Amino acid sequence: MNKVLSKRIPREFKSNLPKYIALLLLIVLCMYLVTAMVASSETIIIRTDEHNAANHVEDGQFTTFLPLTDEQEKAITDKGVTLERMYSLDIKAEDGSTLRVMKNRRNIDLVELISGEYPSKDNEAVVERRYAEEHSLDVGSKLTVGGTEYTVCGIGASPDYDAPYQNMSDMAVSSKNFGIIFVTDSEYERVSDSSKSAQTFTYGYLLGNDMTDDELKELIEDFDFDYTKVTDKYYLETVNEALEKRTEIENGINDLAEGADKLHNGLKDLSDGADTLYGGMNDLSDGADKLYDGLKTLYDGTVQLHTGMTSIYDGASALDKGLGELSGGASSLNSAIAGADSAGLIPPTMNALVSGADSLASGLKSAKSGSSELVSGISSAKRGAEQLSTGATDAVNGAKELADGAKNAKDGAKELADGAKDAKDGAGELADGIHELKSNIGKLLDAAFDLDLTNLTSFVKRADNVRIAGAAGDVVMNKYGGLAACVILMALFAYVISVFVVHQINRESSVIGALYALGVSKGTLIRHYIMLPTIIAFIGGVLGSAIGFSPMSIQSQLADSYSYFSLPDFQTVIPLYLVIYAVVIPPVIAATVNALVINRRLSAPALSLMRNEQNVRNISRMEIKSGGFVRKFRIRQLLREMRANITVAACMFVSMLILMLGLDCYSMCNNVTTDMLAGATYEYMYTLKYPTTEVPDGGKACYVKSLEKEKDGYTLDITVIGIDSDNPYYNVDVKKGKSIVTASLSVAQRYGVAEGDKFILTDEAAGTDYAFTVGSISDYSAGLAVFMDIDSMRELFRQDDDYYNMVLSDKALDIDEGRIYSVTTKSDIERSSKIFSELMSGMVITLVGTSAVIFVVVMYLMMGVMIDRSSFGISLLKTFGYSKKDVKKLYLDGNAITIAISAIICLPLSKLVMDRIYPSFIPNVACGINLNFAWYLYPALFIAVMLIYLLTSTLLVRKLNKITPAEVLKNRE
Repeated sequence: MNKVLSKRIPREFKSNLPKYIALLLLIVLCMYLVTAMVASSETIIIRTDEHNAANHVEDGQFTTFLPLTDEQEKAITDKGVTLERMYSLDIKAEDGSTLRVMKNRRNIDLVELISGEYPSKDNEAVVERRYAEEHSLDVGSKLTVGGTEYTVCGIGASPDYDAPYQNMSDMAVSSKNFGIIFVTDSEYERVSDSSKSAQTFTYGYLLGNDMTDDELKELIEDFDFDYTKVTDKYYLETVNEALEKRTEIENGINDLAEGADKLHNGLKDLSDGADTLYGGMNDLSDGADKLYDGLKTLYDGTVQLHTGMTSIYDGASALDKGLGELSGGASSLNSAIAGADSAGLIPPTMNALVSGADSLASGLKSAKSGSSELVSGISSAKRGAEQLSTGATDAVNGAKELADGAKNAKDGAKELADGAKDAKDGAGELADGIHELKSNIGKLLDAAFDLDLTNLTSFVKRADNVRIAGAAGDVVMNKYGGLAACVILMALFAYVISVFVVHQINRESSVIGALYALGVSKGTLIRHYIMLPTIIAFIGGVLGSAIGFSPMSIQSQLADSYSYFSLPDFQTVIPLYLVIYAVVIPPVIAATVNALVINRRLSAPALSLMRNEQNVRNISRMEIKSGGFVRKFRIRQLLREMRANITVAACMFVSMLILMLGLDCYSMCNNVTTDMLAGATYEYMYTLKYPTTEVPDGGKACYVKSLEKEKDGYTLDITVIGIDSDNPYYNVDVKKGKSIVTASLSVAQRYGVAEGDKFILTDEAAGTDYAFTVGSISDYSAGLAVFMDIDSMRELFRQDDDYYNMVLSDKALDIDEGRIYSVTTKSDIERSSKIFSELMSGMVITLVGTSAVIFVVVMYLMMGVMIDRSSFGISLLKTFGYSKKDVKKLYLDGNAITIAISAIICLPLSKLVMDRIYPSFIPNVACGINLNFAWYLYPALFIAVMLIYLLTSTLLVRKLNKITPAEVLKNRE
């Protein structure tokens, strides 16, 4: 029986040749689309990794102002790091393009030859591939660089210039204007000695097991560096300006320290003098106390003297008075004696009495005279004693005041001494504090001025180097797009197979029932009926993968990458998982779907199968109140073939998803071009390394800083742009505030932020996160950017009030080249904006073209199924005399309604679905996700769908015409 059944397979294939050919074509197209896209992407991704490993791609590179010393290089290599000098000179070629002259490498970033050989003579050079292609150079060609003619001895590519950007900040590769040549060591030394161009000191490194990138960077930054040996005058000017302010502060600190020392010494002398003064005032106070005591004793003596003198004076006065009285009495007595003597009353014997009386009177008179003098003298002494007492009183009072004053002076001197000592101690502490400040001012000034005078000018890890593995990063989107198409096409293929098998089983139900009744086992029948679809699926998978994996197919997919990136010749990569997918999955799906459907159908009784009993809905009994016969017939036919119509709609939706994948890719690339051109309202954008104090005339100053934002495992750069509110080149409303930003539309699209949301950006170099509040959303879409008020931004990042590092202008500005980091012109932006479209054009054409072909094939198969299912009715109509035109109108033209309604629904629905999932395909692309396209594309696509339907309908007319009136006699009991 197996032999008999096997003979049916060729007959079945021949009798349904168009259908199987269409199914085969569908599978071939699906497999081709996936294998070509994914295999070409995997070729670049895998081969890039392999070639990078073989050519010892760097772990990173750094540049310095001055070459490292031998000791410094040894300090690095002692840490297990492999280091290679990659010095370079940029020199003009004869046609005005720039060529970067470098030595041939020995250990890191080795040049891989595509043709020719390495230079062995001083007049030979290996030319980078893309530059050679753009300038039609080949081995043996002549190339003049800086007045020296070289013979091109080889064409090559190096892994550190996979994407040959002249500067890492460039927006696009321009191999017409920039390339690299590699010469001998001796030739490079000659060129560097004779060239006026500045030499760039670049080092590539490979890390060992004992050091990380960050540790290496710290080691280099810690190396001794004499900045005065740097030849870049603008660098020296910037440093000197900063150091001038720093020197002023240091001189001020030195003057302050010197003044503090003088103050301390002066206060020390003052303190010593105050101590001496206090000692003197203490002695003075003691002397004043003693003087007071002595004068008080003197005063007491004078009081006693005055009292004694008063007593003496009183005694002397009394004596004088008594002597006066006695003298008067003696005089009277003498007069009486004298009279008595004169009268002779006194006898001669009494002459002695007379003489004695006379002497007594004379003596008393003398005594009286002496007592008067005594009284006068005592009176004078009394007055002297009185004056002495008065003077002593004044002296005592003065001495008392002197003692009190001396005590107060002593107390004041004590306070002065204490105050002077405190002042001296304070001045000492001040001097010590100022000297401590002086000793630590270096660290404070380092923090304040942040000069960070290091020999390192740049340090780029491999993951951050846009030149390395640029092609691999670019085709990641193709790979994910292909894998997405893979999932969609597998769903489409499975669905088509299921409908196809259901129709086949229904068509051969009676045969299956007869075989089943004859005792053929279910397993035998299942194996028989899955054989042909499985073989077709297998052949389709093999053919599709063979075409997709063919060199011509993959090379056509790789052409865009080779025309932009500088790559060696890659051997095609055929991933095992892709082979399994392309060759194994289609027959597995075909066998599985057929087995499930057949098994379910064979579960029915043999008699039911022989009678071809089917679940028929009473469509003919449905009441349709309006319309003529043709309209009612079409509606009933539509309802009868609801499953097939749903299948057509579902397949249309899947095909539309593939179409929208291609259109979204095109729309995004086209919108990026449009948005970049719209955002470039300036003619020149200067990014400065060393800005001048004053903004160049004709320019508008901005402040830009690059921060990072992580999403879906990818970190993208977000440019923070500080502008004034009146900036004519950015129509953006910015608000004051260190935490307020205006997000560009591209940022809002990429990260889904809205007004009022928190938006956190990271400065990975500084290890700092910045939390911003989105104040508003601008219409700016030329890249991932947020805007800030420039003054607020300067304050946030601790820059001077007049700092800027970017200048925009509508004309070329007179800025010294040494100050410029990069110059971007509007023409550069126009050129780079078209690169996305050019690189993705092949993928877009493939997706759009394949989706159209798949849609035609699916529609042909499904509408063919509908015709086969309606063959009895068509035959009956022909028996009744209906013309071919009438039959076509009833059975084919009616499907136009299904196609039109499905297109109206599927077009916006597939666009909506693809717009939602498309961002997951490009998480590493630094741009907005503007997937909008012109409104007229919707009616254009609708018209295209209907034209495809007309084409398919035309192809099916022949199948319709093959149905004869005799068909009505078949399938009858």
